[in-house]
Amino acid sequence: MFHRGVAVFAITRQGVETAAKIGDILTRKNIGYRIFASEKYAKKGVIPLNKKVGESVREVFSDVDAIVAVMATGIIVRTIAPLLKSKISDPAVVCIDASGRYAISLLSGHYGGANELTKLIAEGLGAVPVVTTASDVMGKVSADELARKLCCTIVNPESLVAVNSALVNGERLVLVLSGTVKIPVDKVVGYKIRTVKDIEQATEVVNGFDAGVIITNEDIPHDKIKKPVTVLKPQTIAVGIG
Repeated sequence: MFHRGVAVFAITRQGVETAAKIGDILTRKNIGYRIFASEKYAKKGVIPLNKKVGESVREVFSDVDAIVAVMATGIIVRTIAPLLKSKISDPAVVCIDASGRYAISLLSGHYGGANELTKLIAEGLGAVPVVTTASDVMGKVSADELARKLCCTIVNPESLVAVNSALVNGERLVLVLSGTVKIPVDKVVGYKIRTVKDIEQATEVVNGFDAGVIITNEDIPHDKIKKPVTVLKPQTIAVGIG
């Protein structure tokens, strides 16, 4: 995760000090990063900004996996609002106050990894992590978080709202593993787990629950599914020589 790196932005002297500590935390986890700061407060290892911070954030927004904003939430919220497209493609955004007392997961908490990054930074700073996604508060794993943890692609992201709503409202959810798919069961909380031989059986199983997630390499006949379902496809890695 965060293979494209993390961009850390700070706009005050104290914020730059906190940003440097965040850089140390990321280094220990082998996560690449760059720190940007107002030219007035930039020091060694920090990229000085010769333009407004909002312009710089907008320039890197689509090129990094996460943005850590060491500033007031209002500043970063107003900056990124026009840039938002999808919870599947938007980078994680975490906001830290200048003194490093609170770490707030702002955007792409699940699939983008902002919740995980928030907890990592908070632990390193001795800060209070603020994570407000309902499934995390309830100790359950949302469908998009499941996809991230299991390295799967979400085939139908439009289904996430309905499936995650069913999860947090205590409805009966099933996770169906179709064919040869296998997963570490300890990563799944809030679902009944069923293993089936093919997609036809998977469809029958899901229709017996309130909602579900199907992990499969096959195409899904959505017209035969009567319940909200998120389809995940395991990522295939091809290794070659040449």
